[in-house]
Amino acid sequence: MAEIISAIGSFLSGAYALLHGAMILVLIGVFIMVGLGLLGLIASRAKGATKKFSKKHGFFHLHDSTSFDVSSAINCRIEGGFLAADPADDETVPDLLCATDKPVAVVKFDGDTMATGRKAMSRLIDEVICNKAKFGGAIVVVGSPGGGVAEYGHCYAEMLRIRNAGITLTVCVDTYAASGGYLMSLPANKIVAAPFSMVGSIGVVSEFLNFHDFLTALGIKPMTLTAGERKRTLTPFGEVTPEKEEAYKAQLAAIHTQFKAVVKRHRPNVDVDTVCNGDHWTAQEAMERNLGLVDEIGTSSEYLLRVNMTSNLVYLTEKANPFEKGLLRLITGGLDHALARIAERCHRIS
Repeated sequence: MAEIISAIGSFLSGAYALLHGAMILVLIGVFIMVGLGLLGLIASRAKGATKKFSKKHGFFHLHDSTSFDVSSAINCRIEGGFLAADPADDETVPDLLCATDKPVAVVKFDGDTMATGRKAMSRLIDEVICNKAKFGGAIVVVGSPGGGVAEYGHCYAEMLRIRNAGITLTVCVDTYAASGGYLMSLPANKIVAAPFSMVGSIGVVSEFLNFHDFLTALGIKPMTLTAGERKRTLTPFGEVTPEKEEAYKAQLAAIHTQFKAVVKRHRPNVDVDTVCNGDHWTAQEAMERNLGLVDEIGTSSEYLLRVNMTSNLVYLTEKANPFEKGLLRLITGGLDHALARIAERCHRIS
């Protein structure tokens, strides 16, 4: 019996030693991966800080985080001639991008309620504008159900930069361009949308719970101190009064009025009273009802393929780094910030 117990003990000791060694190897591997990731990040940022012209694609490179991916025109890639694409039968806006002999920039934006991708999109738009003499136009594929007023107002202003730079802009919608998503699409010369994509929802909404009566019933007195009678109107903990409610509605109405003015500016033929009531439609329904919200029915891939028949497409994206995800994002994010400040200081000195 003692021999069996001794054998079991020896086995467990060996297993523990093996497991301990394996854990050490795993930790060493993790540290090596993190180290390589940090070195790669440093190298990419240091290289990007000095390299401002991409010899590979011939474009001015403003942000080192931008990636240029060129898809050459299909008629240059197909042996034996040109594969033609028939334009859509219901096309109402002339397609200038299909007639350009310059590359066409392509940017994709998938939006959430806070439009968290807007800063990355802004940097990509910088690249398009800095290379506007080399681009024959731009295509932005928008997918967003809308969200914050300020956030999507920012997206609209960024899209307007493309139009103000004199660049022909087409927006493609595959799923949603509603509310703020439609707001940011308005500067486009042309809006192409898939049949069942949702457009419209031109209105303003604010929803939240008010706990004032509940808290006071518990003997808790919510307090909000302000200087200025309109500094706070309706809040989750403040008392709801007719005056505050009317003031809050007036704020929403003012934003809605501004929204409608932007629609009228970019879509002068629409009936504002019909399309700006907060309702939404499928793109097909909007076309059939002649609401003026959409210019052509089609998916983004269909439209991109048509343009790519005769023109090169240049896809602009943010470079992805696998070491900038999860917990490692805290480390690499801080390092990236420090390197950016150092590079900025070096540029100031020079």
